[in-house]
Amino acid sequence: MSFCAECGARLASPLAAPYRPFEESETSSIGVESLPPRDLGQLLSETARVYRENFWLFAGIAVVPEVFFLLATLAPLPASVLFIIIGVVASIFAAAASAYAVRQRYLGRDIDPAASYSRALSRAVPLIVALIILSAVLILCALLSLILIGIPLFFFFLVSWFFVDQVIMLENTEAGDAFRRSRALVQGSWWRVFGIGLVYLVILMALLFIGLIPIGLFSQVGPSVGEAVSTIWSTLLAPILHIGATLVYFDLRVRKEQFNLSQMAAETAA
Repeated sequence: MSFCAECGARLASPLAAPYRPFEESETSSIGVESLPPRDLGQLLSETARVYRENFWLFAGIAVVPEVFFLLATLAPLPASVLFIIIGVVASIFAAAASAYAVRQRYLGRDIDPAASYSRALSRAVPLIVALIILSAVLILCALLSLILIGIPLFFFFLVSWFFVDQVIMLENTEAGDAFRRSRALVQGSWWRVFGIGLVYLVILMALLFIGLIPIGLFSQVGPSVGEAVSTIWSTLLAPILHIGATLVYFDLRVRKEQFNLSQMAAETAA
């Protein structure tokens, strides 16, 4: 909290200031602040900026599923399987909570991990239904990969339905409609979305590889110490994908629907 040196009035918190991911002169034809279409470099830069300026928010969201994965490595086999399942489900909620947090920060609204998860839990049914459907389809495609046709189908559905969580969270739709909506957004941009996703994946893999060095060193102290360091590193990396996916989702809407902050605010109110 800060105060004016002259009059003593309370000053607004810097975190409450809305994001300005555009120049002041960039407004729509009706004077509404617009979101610009971004190329790959700009998406990566914006992902880094959003994460950097809200580090504790997104790290706080990302740590929840990682805790369950850590418990899975320390627990005996039956409990380990249970913790892994809980961790996978928690990962979906973490992605959904992060999407909601990105939107709230773009609108200049204060948000914390607990409130983000509360909103994600309110959408629990469609999120879990979507997870079951997507998992079943991708597993089927993986099995079909034995006859080759499953490989292209796997990537086709993975990319086409990549924004299901964002649609469920930010457009308040049910699972079935979210799959159709995600497919419609990606249509005509499949290769671009695939390429962007591939770049994000390569960056994450490179960072994971770098993390193997400290993880290996701490593992010499004890396996549990190494697992703890691995959990911390995974927590730090997960928001990159969560934030990046939401920004690409925004970018698709900007390009196809002239999406802007006023529309974003209206959808939030709805």
